[in-house]
Amino acid sequence: MIRKMQNTDINRVADIWLKTNLKAHDFIPEQYWTSNYELVKEMMSQAEVYVYEDNKMIQDVDHSQLSVHMLLTVLYWEP
Repeated sequence: MIRKMQNTDINRVADIWLKTNLKAHDFIPEQYWTSNYELVKEMMSQAEVYVYEDNKMIQDVDHSQLSVHMLLTVLYWEP
């Protein structure tokens, strides 16, 4: 099920964000992503984010990781 992220989801969603970026952007130093982790959590808590949940757990399967990453990119982009 896809649903709106709740405040209690923020750590799980941020962990998926970090894991996905480390995997997808391995040419960028890991320290860049880890040093921005708390900032991204704060930004996510202020954004409208949707998650994929299955068996009462937010999923981080490969095909949805890319979707989550792309969705977050679109949500944070402001012209």
